[in-house]
Amino acid sequence: MAARLATALAANTSSGARFFGVLPFTLILPYVNLFWTGVLSVVIGLILSSAFAAIVVFAQETGSGKVGMISGLFFGFAFGVAE
Repeated sequence: MAARLATALAANTSSGARFFGVLPFTLILPYVNLFWTGVLSVVIGLILSSAFAAIVVFAQETGSGKVGMISGLFFGFAFGVAE
């Protein structure tokens, strides 16, 4: 039971830290020029993409046994937004 709790806390902490880790970069965006907007956008994208796997696993654990449906929705939305 302690291992399950530790795993859940680690997954939530790491994905939350990565998700909110982009906040300073996002808040700076309106005040920088075009070059730094591109650089910051790449940094924000890399940080958010590193949290993607942890977010999918967390969603699968909270789902009601429909792992395939949850994975399909996440990847479908991700590729749909990227186009």
